[in-house]
Amino acid sequence: MARILVITDIFMPGKSGLETIPDLRDEFPQIKIVAMTGWDAKEDLDVLGMMKERGADSVLPKPFKPEDVTSKIRDLLG
Repeated sequence: MARILVITDIFMPGKSGLETIPDLRDEFPQIKIVAMTGWDAKEDLDVLGMMKERGADSVLPKPFKPEDVTSKIRDLLG
């Protein structure tokens, strides 16, 4: 079976990542999901926690370096 990973942002036009993540998880339970956001974790909403609650396997706060992304991918896909 192919290993599939989706990287999604949270705030996107049309459909947010907060809606996309559970939809992906329901339709493709075997995929790995990394959710990213530039939302400041010190703000009122714990957006990173919300992404994990909705089914993201990992979260990536912005700004990030390319090696942060490759490290997440390696951790999730082996």
